[in-house]
Amino acid sequence: MKYATVFGVLWIAASTMSCGGAPDYTPKPKSGAVSHYTIQFQAILVGAQTGKATARVMGEETINGKTYKKTIVAFTGIAGLDQTTAYNRYDADGEYEIDGKHRDIPEYLVMPLPIAVGKAWSAMTGDGKKNFKAESIEAVLINDKTYDACLKVTYMMDGGVQGTDYYAPGVGLVKSIFNSGLANVTLTLDSK
Repeated sequence: MKYATVFGVLWIAASTMSCGGAPDYTPKPKSGAVSHYTIQFQAILVGAQTGKATARVMGEETINGKTYKKTIVAFTGIAGLDQTTAYNRYDADGEYEIDGKHRDIPEYLVMPLPIAVGKAWSAMTGDGKKNFKAESIEAVLINDKTYDACLKVTYMMDGGVQGTDYYAPGVGLVKSIFNSGLANVTLTLDSK
């Protein structure tokens, strides 16, 4: 069974943006940037698995006259996962994305700018409607390291898929929790 959609949703969350004068929760990536994550994956059909994900910003690509950062994510240690690709562009009013598996669908707003606790927004993705909310600012502990003042963003998708992402100032995504009903996934940052 393929779980690419599960991880595609996670990498939508892992995409990066610049927050202007607000805390820079997800800094704009530079070409060549690499991030490493650990994935804890539990699904009804395959049980518990642990794997790794490596996200590489491969450069820029022009789609429909707009310039996007192209990020490729490769997975190891979890059977059935295919490489994913995302295209992100950054504008004064937010970050926009085109999912590599849905290049025929228009870009959608990943995160509006400015972003503040209490802000809610929706987007039509290739996998359906996704409702987001910036919930709180809190500390997150990962592997004996505390990331202070993280922005907690929750989301709900069509079909009951839900998740929580934590963005550390100046770092970006440090933790993501995803539940589809069939799979539970926790993604944590190892290094950038």
